[in-house]
Amino acid sequence: MGSKTIVSLLLHVIIVSITLTDAQSCYNTGNFTANSTYAKNRDLVLRSLASNVTNNGGSYNTTIGLGNDTVYGLVLCMASPSAENCSSCVNYAIQTLMAGCPNQKEAISWGGNPLPCIVHYANRYFLGTLEQSPPSILYNTGILDVTSRQFEQFWSGLGETVRNASTGSSMLMPAVETADLPSNQKAYVFMQCTPDVSPGNCSVCLQQSVDDYKSCCYGYQGGIVMKPNCVFRWDLYPYYNLFPQLTSPSPPPSPSPPPPSPPFVISSPPPTNTTIRKGKENTASRTVIVTIVPTAIFLALVILILTIFCFRKPKQEAWRRWREGTALDLIDPILRNDSAAAMMRCIHLGLLCVQENLADRPTMASVVLMLSSSSFTLHIPSKPAFFISRRTDQPASSLISYTSRMTQSQLKTVPPSKNEISITELDPR
Repeated sequence: MGSKTIVSLLLHVIIVSITLTDAQSCYNTGNFTANSTYAKNRDLVLRSLASNVTNNGGSYNTTIGLGNDTVYGLVLCMASPSAENCSSCVNYAIQTLMAGCPNQKEAISWGGNPLPCIVHYANRYFLGTLEQSPPSILYNTGILDVTSRQFEQFWSGLGETVRNASTGSSMLMPAVETADLPSNQKAYVFMQCTPDVSPGNCSVCLQQSVDDYKSCCYGYQGGIVMKPNCVFRWDLYPYYNLFPQLTSPSPPPSPSPPPPSPPFVISSPPPTNTTIRKGKENTASRTVIVTIVPTAIFLALVILILTIFCFRKPKQEAWRRWREGTALDLIDPILRNDSAAAMMRCIHLGLLCVQENLADRPTMASVVLMLSSSSFTLHIPSKPAFFISRRTDQPASSLISYTSRMTQSQLKTVPPSKNEISITELDPR
C-alpha cells in the first residue's frame, strides 16, 4: 500500500477521533449561491448569534431577511458555562458550520470541547417546534454490566431526571443527577432542552433520546445523544464542571480483558419511529455513532503518521506541499471533502512535531491540547529534520551523474542521530 494511501486512511481515523464533539448536520433542503442575498443574511444571523448569546443568558434567537431570503437562527450554550466558554463554543460551532456546510440553507452544530452548544440556522421558521431529527449519538466502547439490579434501577430512574429537566424553573438550567453503580462506580447524568420548546415537548425529546441510546448502545460505558431540541449524556466520570462537589470514585479492579474487537466503530442503529416534520423528507436524518477513542491511541496514530511523513520515500512531500499551499493533495481524493480543516490541522501538527530544532517541537502535553481544542493556535512550522534540499550551486544533472558513478563500497553510514535515523553519506574516491 502506498504511503499516500496509508496517510489518508490514518488521517481519516484520527479525524473520527478528534471530532467526537464536532457533531454537525447539513440539511438537504436546498442550497444557496455565494454572494447571494441569502448567503449575506446567513452570515449576519451567525454573527448576531455569536455577539448576543452571552448578553442574553446563554440563549438567543434572531431573524434576518425577507421572503425567500429570510434566515432564522437559534443558539444555546448548554451546561451553564462561563461567558468565555459559551463564546468559545459558539464561535467554534459557527466556524465548523461555515466550513462543513458552506452553501446549505439549513444546518445545525452541537459545538465542541469542553462544553456543548447548539447553533441552528434555517430558511424556515423552526422555533418552538419539536424536532428530533437529525440525531447524533456517540458512545464509549467500554463494556458495562447492565444486568445488575443497581444498573436497572439507575436506568429506570432516568425518567425522573427527564421530568426534572422538562419542568424546572428555567429551561436554561440543566438537570444533573448521579447514581451509584456496581464496583464502586458512579453514573453522572446531564439533560437539557432548548428554551423555545414547551415542557411537554422537552420531556418527549429527552425520553426519546434515552430510548434511542438504549436501542443502539445499551451496555456501553456512557455516551451522548444530541438532537436539535435536547441533549442527553451520561458517563462514569464528572464532566462539564457540573459535579464540582463530588469526588471521583476510586478506580474499580481491573477487569479481565475482553475479546479482541476493532478499536474504532462507526455504525448506524435501527431506525426509530421518530416523526419527521413535513417538508423535511430530504433531511439527512441518519443517526451517526462515533466511538470515543482514548488519547493514547490518537498519539500513537499521530506518531505513526509522522513516521510515514518523514521516513518513507516521499519524505519531502509534506513540507514541500505545505509551503506551496497544496497540503490537501497528500490526502486521497475520496476523503478530501470530509473535515478538510481537521486534516489540515493534523498535517500542521505533524510538521510541528518533526521540526529541525528540537526546542521548537511541541511537548506531548501540548500535542494533546492541540488535538482536543481547535481554539489552540498553531505556530508556523519550520523545516523538518533531515529535510534534503538540492544545492543551487551544482546542476541537478551533475549530481545524478556523480551519484551513478558511486559503488556500494564507497558508501559509509554515520552514527544514528537523535531521531535514530541512519544517514547514508557519499564520499569521493
